[in-house]
Amino acid sequence: MADSSKRGIKKKTAEQLKDENFRRQILTFEEKGDKLREDFGADVFVLVRRKGKVRVYTSRNSLDDPQWPLRLEEIARYYPLPVIKTSSTSHERKAKIRLSKFQEEDVRPKEETS
Repeated sequence: MADSSKRGIKKKTAEQLKDENFRRQILTFEEKGDKLREDFGADVFVLVRRKGKVRVYTSRNSLDDPQWPLRLEEIARYYPLPVIKTSSTSHERKAKIRLSKFQEEDVRPKEETS
């Protein structure tokens, strides 16, 4: 069997693999945005900035709509108040979920207080 370097096939660098994984995840995210629009009539807008490049996804057919995406001032006027998630709130939620699963599986006897 010939070595891959002898056949002219180059191994991808870690950075190339990372870029490829990023591209795939973005495409998956966009497909899910389309599905949210189709199944539930939701409007989806995502702005991603990476390596100095900006990528915009909207579930609407055009970016020409001056009403979309909503400005922060408009979001603040919604009632009930909108749920705003950040990376840190997502990590907190995942930690709470892990903790609650652990507590459900916890079979140790409860400590009695006197």
